[in-house]
Amino acid sequence: MVKSLGIAFGHKKGYPVKGIKKDPKRNNFTPGKRHKFVSNLVDEVMGYSPYEGRLMELMSSVMNTHSQEKRPLKFAKKRLGKIKRAKRKLRKVESLKQAVEKRLKEIEKRKAGKEEVKAEQ
Repeated sequence: MVKSLGIAFGHKKGYPVKGIKKDPKRNNFTPGKRHKFVSNLVDEVMGYSPYEGRLMELMSSVMNTHSQEKRPLKFAKKRLGKIKRAKRKLRKVESLKQAVEKRLKEIEKRKAGKEEVKAEQ
């Protein structure tokens, strides 16, 4: 920032002012318990948005090669605008997908257990 001299003409013209100091506390956002609870509740109630479903689909169809892992990332970046947001969303969608798969496995185990009990009777 060029410091002005208080003169009405020239390169450094204008009233001399100090720059605005940014508050370092506002730089990083860390969600608290309430924020996490509310966001999880909203996700649970509202379900997935259409592009999140597409992300899950892209992630499941992807092999483990680097070039094919970029496809869901590029799609998320296109929808969200920034690569950082896209990476965060991919991590979130991946964890959601793993939680759903885990829940499905638990349900299958329960069904298998019930079938065994019926077969014994």
